[in-house]
Amino acid sequence: MCEFTNIPLSILYITKTKGGGVKEWMEKYFGVLLDINGGVLWLSFIPFRLFLFPAMYYQFVTTCLELKETWPERWEQVWWSELIVHTVAAILLFFMSCLWFYKITIGVIKILNGMKASDAAPEKAE
Repeated sequence: MCEFTNIPLSILYITKTKGGGVKEWMEKYFGVLLDINGGVLWLSFIPFRLFLFPAMYYQFVTTCLELKETWPERWEQVWWSELIVHTVAAILLFFMSCLWFYKITIGVIKILNGMKASDAAPEKAE
């Protein structure tokens, strides 16, 4: 579900393509839709990244606690590496999403202040 945010993000980064007049073509034919796309990216980040990862981790922890209490012989078969890797992955993804949300929020503020969406997006990391 978190990958839903890649749809508007990909559209946004298409406008950052260097050469070939891609940026100009996108602005000419999509105009205000690019601004709306930036808003969709910002709005989709809230449920699909900022709420999803903590909710997923909460569900993971409650499932582990329930398993430990109700089915101890199965709980003994769970590897500690599973618990550690899942925890680290969830926390890492949440913090990375928070950093990206900060950058996206700055871009949306620029759009609301009148900047074109293609100019408000950060440069592509290559």
